[in-house]
Amino acid sequence: MEPPNEDDCSRKDSLIERRSVLKLLGGASVALGSGAIGSASAQSTAPDTVVDLGAEGLQDGDDIDPYIQQYFTSGTEVRIPAGTCTYTGAGLGGAKSNCTLIGDPAGVEFQRPAPEQPVRPDVFAESGTVRIENVTIRGARGQEQSRWRVGAAADAQMEIVNVNMPDGTVDGSDSTGLYAGTDHGGTLRVESCYFEGFGNAACHLSDPFEGADGRVVVENCVFRNTNGAGVRLAPSDSVCRGCYFEATEPAPADASGAVSQRAIQVDDAGTGVVVEDCDFEWGAPGGPVIDFDERGAGGTGVVRNVRIRDGSDSAPVNAGWDVVGAWTGENINYTEA
Repeated sequence: MEPPNEDDCSRKDSLIERRSVLKLLGGASVALGSGAIGSASAQSTAPDTVVDLGAEGLQDGDDIDPYIQQYFTSGTEVRIPAGTCTYTGAGLGGAKSNCTLIGDPAGVEFQRPAPEQPVRPDVFAESGTVRIENVTIRGARGQEQSRWRVGAAADAQMEIVNVNMPDGTVDGSDSTGLYAGTDHGGTLRVESCYFEGFGNAACHLSDPFEGADGRVVVENCVFRNTNGAGVRLAPSDSVCRGCYFEATEPAPADASGAVSQRAIQVDDAGTGVVVEDCDFEWGAPGGPVIDFDERGAGGTGVVRNVRIRDGSDSAPVNAGWDVVGAWTGENINYTEA
């Protein structure tokens, strides 16, 4: 990888813009329930049936699980009215085709149970497109793994759009936010989402490489003060684009008590991977912004048009393999904070 370019004149305005957005959030996760990170409205499914859960009796403060169990099925677009619901993930998982679960842009919050209760839905797009949109998950995950496992069969697509997880984990937790397993063989899109304060990777999306090698696209997301990594990446032809990564405060420790804050970790040897147009606001807690694990030796990719503002004592980019030319760097703009 080419060394960082220290000429600050070519830095774009997007770093300042994204930092301003975070300042408007008050340094935490306020207003996320109202879709502040960016409510998406485009639909990519063609449902046979549209169900409004408000018309079906769901009210603010209710348990949404039985409604999701009944209505979030293949061929259905389920609309959630604005408000707060309790949930345990029941009904959210399962193999589905061409369906959407969409929260009102005015704000939908799912309040998870107490930290010690795990929530582990497994949502899989069997065919067509399955989309979950405009939902904020409230409440910290406990020490036992609580994550959304998401993926798609070959030629299918899973979309996670404006799904925000601002409360992270308790200290000493290995819990992640989103996880893609070896069975993911289609396309997984994670767009306009917000993650903060996880004890392990917020988006652990590298494991498909060891199996079906499905494509992953992470776009226009925000990752703040996460342990391990904001994104673990490496399936072939995957993309991380337009994202903001921040390490300015210590993240919660993992189960072993360790804290290692990275933005992107390249875990496996996928080919044709792209990291582009991302911003990194890096303070003292941060390790390498892009960390290449030894398992990724032999992979290929490019890091281009990124901006690093570094106030840490760590190298901003760690190309730790002895594999010259496998990854390249283009227009990497680096400044010291």
